[in-house]
Amino acid sequence: MTRRLEIGLNPITRDPTPEDIFNELNIRYRVCFKPVKKSCDAEECICVCNRRVEDHTDRVTESGTKNWDMLRNTYEKLNPVHGQLLDGGFFTRLALDTSEGKVEKILLDVWKIPKPRLIMSIIGGAKYFTLSDRLETNFINGIINVALKSGAWLITNGYNVGIVQLVGQAIHKVKLTNPKRQITAIGVCKWGSVKDVEKLTEPPHTRKQRANDRHCYNDGDEKLKKRESGERDLEMNHSHYLMLDDGRLRYYDIGDYRTRLCAHLGKLEHDYDFPVPVITIVVEGGRDTITNMYNDLRANIPVVIIDGSGRVADFFKHWLLYTKEFDDASKDADITYEINEIDKVKRVSSATSNQEGLPGSRTSYTNVRLRLDKSRNVLREMFQKYEAQLQADLNPIINHDEDSNKKKRKPPTPTDSKDEPSIIIDKTLSQVMYCLQPAVRSGISVFNLNSENNFSETIFRSICKSRKKYFEKKETDQNEAIESNLRKLKPLPSSQDRKRQSNARHNINRKDQIAQRTQLLQLAMDWNCIDVAKELILENSLDNILV
Repeated sequence: MTRRLEIGLNPITRDPTPEDIFNELNIRYRVCFKPVKKSCDAEECICVCNRRVEDHTDRVTESGTKNWDMLRNTYEKLNPVHGQLLDGGFFTRLALDTSEGKVEKILLDVWKIPKPRLIMSIIGGAKYFTLSDRLETNFINGIINVALKSGAWLITNGYNVGIVQLVGQAIHKVKLTNPKRQITAIGVCKWGSVKDVEKLTEPPHTRKQRANDRHCYNDGDEKLKKRESGERDLEMNHSHYLMLDDGRLRYYDIGDYRTRLCAHLGKLEHDYDFPVPVITIVVEGGRDTITNMYNDLRANIPVVIIDGSGRVADFFKHWLLYTKEFDDASKDADITYEINEIDKVKRVSSATSNQEGLPGSRTSYTNVRLRLDKSRNVLREMFQKYEAQLQADLNPIINHDEDSNKKKRKPPTPTDSKDEPSIIIDKTLSQVMYCLQPAVRSGISVFNLNSENNFSETIFRSICKSRKKYFEKKETDQNEAIESNLRKLKPLPSSQDRKRQSNARHNINRKDQIAQRTQLLQLAMDWNCIDVAKELILENSLDNILV
């Protein structure tokens, strides 16, 4: 696309600037305008969004905190603040429901980031994560080496705490020792949870003016300090920041946005685009980390858990061993069961209505009434003998104090199955069962910090297994879709036509697999993982050596 500038009578064409592209994307952010009361005292009332009710344009408040909804209580505004921070990192504020396609254009077309050969997401370890100096150095160096060798994008929550803080320190070290080597580290955080976000992102001239007027700022406002508690500092060594905005302050949750963004950037759900390897590294973590693992595995993103880092990572390492019998469960190895999936459906009654006797009608209808037995939950039955112990092991993780400003949740009582802690445990337990089932658990790999194994090899092995599973699933889905369409044709195609079409599909898939192996072999050489490549890519066969 080109732009035309009229100077006199001579039109001049020019390529669109990054600012032009950004404006054309119509990026928006969200503002809470319809308050729902969260708390009130003698001085003021606070909305669920953690702003004063008086700061909203619609002063008619709704009672109860559960009625607040982003789509109903906020409106979109154009032209959010964007640009560069003082430390050089690019940033933009954008609505939480911004499409992944628009974000991709910001990354590639506006910020001009080179396309990745690997996308590595790092989750967990938000606050209480600690490692010994030796293990910390080895692990962080492993991540940085992988990123440098493969041109990877690192994706974190962008906050200067826990594992992300360590990653930021390692990036800073690379900047000091070798300024020419660039690491793309993208922080996907919440606009309203970044401490002093408006000061960090304000234009230079505004920053200078505020410095001159600093004496006007009342630093002793206790009420203001109370409302601003719970925010986190931004990790300033990242190269880019996506600051998602749902109109609220001090809510860290972004749902499954990180998963959807990684899947989109990796082309994992595209039929025609060649996929980029995507992997998630889990370090320690709490209940939110389990939800993130569940979202990633459902999106076919492999997960590497760091054994020895604590909490969720060690929990999954333990339960992968404890349920090792599922590794050989060939019966369910190819079937992925969803959380609420049931295996029994009873026919209550059926009736057939034959309308052939009606003028111009030859259609016969069958009405069937079914009864769903919710007690026949597939995952619950599969993990029946483990369920009590799973829940006992999950309780300390769920009840862990993840925020010093919050009270610890009390464990649920047996007599009250509908209280909030019970609902949380039940949901988390279901997510764990989903991750540990036979068809999904192969997407989880374990790296032990105390072992002498190479971190690059663990990641590469996980990527290879994931790619193989991806192509197998893709080919199966294609075959099922085509067979379903063929059955609808009249007359049915001959066996010779079916075979011809099958061969054509096989040749296309074969070309895709060869291109995939070429990509993975290049990574294997970059990471010095030739032995793993022989085992999982070439599969020790001369027929698979690419010319």
